[in-house]
Amino acid sequence: SDDDDAADDDDAADDDDAASSGSESGADGAAAEDDAKMALDDEPLAVGSRVDVRGGLGVVKFVGEVHYAKGEWVGIALDEPEGKNAGTIKGVSYFACDDKHGIMVRRTECKVV
Repeated sequence: SDDDDAADDDDAADDDDAASSGSESGADGAAAEDDAKMALDDEPLAVGSRVDVRGGLGVVKFVGEVHYAKGEWVGIALDEPEGKNAGTIKGVSYFACDDKHGIMVRRTECKVV
């Protein structure tokens, strides 16, 4: 893969990873590569994280499984009233926020900012 090729050139990997992930990783090329992969693929996401989702900004209020679909879902309270609910979906309350500020999305649809 391209990531494996970048690991061979530590200096280039450090420069590219720091620029793309927005974080300083230090002089260790392997750590820089790991940090970049985490930032792109699986950046830590928790209740309270600030996220960009579908072009809007919000705060994570719920992370976990829901009763109506399989897999992990993320409940977000949007800054603007562009959501679909107030944290209650199909009669089950997953989190609380102002009406039309709540949205439930897959992890892949949001990015920690």
